[in-house]
Amino acid sequence: MNETTPWTPDLDPAALSREITSLHEKLDRVIEAVDVLDRHREDAEEMLADLLPAANGAVRVATDQLWRLERQGTMALAQESFEALLHASRTIDPGDVRALGENAGPAVRALRELSGPDVTSAAGRTVDALRSARLGKPPGFFALLRRMRQPHVRRGLWAVLQILDGLGEGAHHLPGNGSHGPRTPQPRTAAAPPSPSTPAAP
Repeated sequence: MNETTPWTPDLDPAALSREITSLHEKLDRVIEAVDVLDRHREDAEEMLADLLPAANGAVRVATDQLWRLERQGTMALAQESFEALLHASRTIDPGDVRALGENAGPAVRALRELSGPDVTSAAGRTVDALRSARLGKPPGFFALLRRMRQPHVRRGLWAVLQILDGLGEGAHHLPGNGSHGPRTPQPRTAAAPPSPSTPAAP
């Protein structure tokens, strides 16, 4: 038999030591990176443990609020309002919005005047008068004549006539009524009713 001698590489001890030292340095760096990742994982777990109860509480509160709004009908009202806005955006053109902006000032001033204490007081008295007229007995002709002797009755009648005059003046300028221009106002010959301090004629 032929006996063979095992082959052994020629290794430089110094080179082998350098390779082992480099391998150890790489392993140390890998271990340090694993330690950093482990610390980050622990920090993330702690943050998650702190945030989960708060998130659960916020979700519970939001759910309760939505359920309360649903029971009160607020959600349905919000949906109807959103659909109304969509319908308005489809039907209103920019010209309408521009006209609304131009007339917003006079409209607000008119609304302020209509909501003033004088107007609201007059509206309340009008409602009371209508209720009394509906429930009471209709007055006769002579009773009406006696009421006409009272200054505030004549003043109220004069106010109604002034309102009717203003309505007629505005209707004269409406399109399609056969008018060809603004009517020249005629001087009024009727005198205003006497003030409360002036005694009424018998």
